[in-house]
Amino acid sequence: MSETRILRKKEVIYRSGISNSTLYRLMADGLFPKPKKLTSTKGRAIGWLESDFQNWLNSRKSTGQ
Repeated sequence: MSETRILRKKEVIYRSGISNSTLYRLMADGLFPKPKKLTSTKGRAIGWLESDFQNWLNSRKSTGQ
């Protein structure tokens, strides 16, 4: 069974090389994978599945973005 890894925003920004504001713009435009809530309904912590992030990153590399 493979391990599911969650990436937090800091690591997503570091690994992608995009800024915080660009991340939020891409999310608002539907061009970035949807984050997963990591806490109860009152919490604000989010993260992304590493596999979703990696697929997004690979698609950007293949299109030259």
